Amino acid sequence: MLIAGGGRGEGERYAEIYDPAKRLTALVRARFLPRNRHTATFIPAGAGISGGRILLAGGLGPKGTLAAAELYDPATGTVRLLKNKMIAPRQQHTATL
Repeated sequence: MLIAGGGRGEGERYAEIYDPAKRLTALVRARFLPRNRHTATFIPAGAGISGGRILLAGGLGPKGTLAAAELYDPATGTVRLLKNKMIAPRQQHTATL
């Protein structure tokens, strides 16, 4: 389970992985954009090139509402900022797959 963003006013840069079976939390080494009020959408395997990854989109960052999106790969523990941003900055929105 990925726990990302939220926290204090400008959002957290770090994320954690929670393993409910072991009841353990581990820090993700990758650094995310600080954000809160964003979406995090799991893209299942077989759903194209981004399958098995988590898309974090929009939210509220230190400089206001974000149009940026990132893709987190749990298999490698890496996150990358996507070149293409959303058309409009968003926060407190929904994302459905």
